[in-house]
Amino acid sequence: MNNKNKNSLVWLRRDLRLYDHNALYQALKKSNAVYCCFIFDTEILKNLSNKNDRRIDFIWNSLKEIKKNLNKLGSDLIVEIGDPVSIIPSLIEKYKCDALFLNKDYEQYAISRDNKVAEKLKKEKGAIKTLSIGSSLKFCLVAEGSADIYPRFSPTMEWDTGAGHAIAKYAGFSVKQYNSSEDVVYNKENLLNPWFLVK
Repeated sequence: MNNKNKNSLVWLRRDLRLYDHNALYQALKKSNAVYCCFIFDTEILKNLSNKNDRRIDFIWNSLKEIKKNLNKLGSDLIVEIGDPVSIIPSLIEKYKCDALFLNKDYEQYAISRDNKVAEKLKKEKGAIKTLSIGSSLKFCLVAEGSADIYPRFSPTMEWDTGAGHAIAKYAGFSVKQYNSSEDVVYNKENLLNPWFLVK
């Protein structure tokens, strides 16, 4: 019996790479066809004080690299600009997707936006499936050998990573601060984690 989704959409956000991308991995495993998209969110763009912000250059160059790699595989990257609350349902309609995959984002605006997307999809599509992958599961992908490395360059708190860290360590992997040989440590006064690499 084939329980795979017919078509799925992977929404790339902070995680601008194809390797070690859990949402993409899960979509490929659970779908017959997968479409990848990135949306330049106008709500975020309008709040940039410097319109020549170097982060935009980084994103654009990362997207070009992803597009090139997808093209080599006979696929492509969908890039849009606007409000994801409108664009995601529109792409799901256009490509006849029955599932949406995305890696979890913990920023307040992103949580609110993702909830609005989910509500709109539920209202318009009813049975659409969404899978949001949290940071702890990415530790597990390294621990089980499905990924070689998990780099984290966006905010996490100690409670987000503690369990995954323990699993990775027990499996023989290290969790080091980025650009350092020092381990990520816990029970700090400030519970915000530094950027880190699991490998």
